[in-house]
Amino acid sequence: MRAFALLCAVAAALLALRGVDVFWRVTAPNPVTVAFSEGGDDAYYYFAVARNVAQGHGITIDGVHWTSGFQPLWGVVSSVLFLIPWERATFAAVYLASILCWVGSALLLVRFVRRASTVPVDSFMAAAIAVLFLCERQLSLLFINGMETGLHCLLVLGLLTAFQDYFQQPAGRDDRRLLEIVDRKSTRLNSS
Repeated sequence: MRAFALLCAVAAALLALRGVDVFWRVTAPNPVTVAFSEGGDDAYYYFAVARNVAQGHGITIDGVHWTSGFQPLWGVVSSVLFLIPWERATFAAVYLASILCWVGSALLLVRFVRRASTVPVDSFMAAAIAVLFLCERQLSLLFINGMETGLHCLLVLGLLTAFQDYFQQPAGRDDRRLLEIVDRKSTRLNSS
């Protein structure tokens, strides 16, 4: 029980340190140069496109010329956040979204491992897996870099757990119903 409490304390400390890091970045004299420094030019590019979309200039890098060099889903998320009128609050919201992707990915990984394991994974081991995920520096930096990597990891882990749920359904399930629905929809599309 003491080891579980220690792991929970480590996880809380990691989240608190990330919170301090985010606070430092958002309150820096020039948050644009500090924000998501690990992402470098790519993060700045994402933010410029998101800012332009939010300001009504479309998917442009400079407000005039259209671009395609970004991930659309993260672009939509970032653009919505850039509707916040105060840029520091926008950066804080983007950081919060990134942290939610980070923590959500850790939880999905634990869920995936628990279901895939042939032996029961107790609370202590689940906490250990989450802490190991959160402690891995390079992996953690991928989530807090101003780009789509964290959202991508979250979605991949979500998809893996969804497939896992599907494949762990009892044997003998009737997949023909799903095939009939798909066949009817494709027939309608082909006839129109």
